[in-house]
Amino acid sequence: MLAYQKENKVVNRCVSNAQFYYDCVKHNHPELKPKVQAVIALTKKGESVIHLVVRIDGQPVDPSYDIVSSGVETYFENWADFRKVCAFSKIIDVKGNMKGEKWYVKTFLEFLGFAERINKGELLIVDREYYHKQADWVIPLDTLEKLARAVGISGRV
Repeated sequence: MLAYQKENKVVNRCVSNAQFYYDCVKHNHPELKPKVQAVIALTKKGESVIHLVVRIDGQPVDPSYDIVSSGVETYFENWADFRKVCAFSKIIDVKGNMKGEKWYVKTFLEFLGFAERINKGELLIVDREYYHKQADWVIPLDTLEKLARAVGISGRV
């Protein structure tokens, strides 16, 4: 999955990546009880990004190559813990843009909603073409069709 993203220079697709990885784990290893979680990823360079990861056994698994390859130092699960470390009025995101605290809080709340919707069983695919291409690269078509049926979709997702 990460190799596909690297090879195809995929960026800014964490919602679809989290949905895809969550679906794969939930279908193939339901005993692991995956949960999608909104986080704030902080890189070793001090850059931050609001992001989705999949938690398995309490550990974050990052399904997005662009974030993994940026050298994540830590994932913050809530705004208060992030602000203890990043106590400044403007925050630099991974694209080098300055973002104010109000924008970050609003966006983090939006991502909390995305995680909740996926965990409740909603299929939240932002870009279906991307989801299919990644799935076709990662999973053989017959396995993908079984996965689609398992999440209640006939035919292709």
